[in-house]
Amino acid sequence: MEFNSINLFNGLQLIVILVPNLLYAIKQQKEDMQRNTRKTPGFIVIGEEIGRYCCMFFLIFPVLVWKFSFAGRIEQILYYAVCGMLLAFYLLFWILYFHNQNIWKGFALAFIPSVLFLFVGIILNHVLLTVSAIVFGIFHIWITLFTHVSRETK
Repeated sequence: MEFNSINLFNGLQLIVILVPNLLYAIKQQKEDMQRNTRKTPGFIVIGEEIGRYCCMFFLIFPVLVWKFSFAGRIEQILYYAVCGMLLAFYLLFWILYFHNQNIWKGFALAFIPSVLFLFVGIILNHVLLTVSAIVFGIFHIWITLFTHVSRETK
């Protein structure tokens, strides 16, 4: 396995994605995370967790790829531009979500990292990341919609 600046950039992307999530978890603990919502079915949570941790791992480690690289300069520019744009939108939606939670902002916060992981997997020809992104995206969006719908019906 060979590491380069792409691994570092992917690691930085992961940090940008995780920091708002950690801040939200801390905030929610203070505001009592024990809300009266129905529980998410276990298989959905397990599917999401498997997808999440696989995405985080494969985003940094080029397993079965050996080295992250681009087919050409255009792919490299596209990679940095699309990833930067998705991360900017992700942070923007977190700011909006912190002020006013609703299903659409929650959906955006589930959809954007799913698309980011999928895009990176495809552009870097990393099949394991691509498959993990699909699994994560399906279950993460499902949990988000499930959680918000159950909150709004109470």
